[in-house]
Amino acid sequence: MASWLQARSLSSIRQNRTLFARLDFDINKSDLIQIKGVNGSGKSTLMRYLAGVGQAVEGELEVSDEIALYDGQIDRAKVLYLGHLPAISTRLTVLENLRFLAQKSGLPFDDSSLFTALRQ
Repeated sequence: MASWLQARSLSSIRQNRTLFARLDFDINKSDLIQIKGVNGSGKSTLMRYLAGVGQAVEGELEVSDEIALYDGQIDRAKVLYLGHLPAISTRLTVLENLRFLAQKSGLPFDDSSLFTALRQ
């Protein structure tokens, strides 16, 4: 695979409504892409899927070994999704937010490693 990420026939349907259908594209490591569309057209759904944190999308996604886990899935530790809403709770402390995100991502952690991350 020459591309960093290859998408073939990606489609998403939510509540019997097609958000996007049969998207094909290649992204290379140095590429900058822009996704445009009206509200509700599936931009965030697509971005979350590409970052490995979103809902299932039909089609095929192939990623380079640089950002993949052993099974070809996107390694969420190597990809950052920064959406229009922060993935943090203002009701929790920074440490509590890190604990929650680590648990949700299935990452091993302890308070010592979280404090190290905060210091960095």
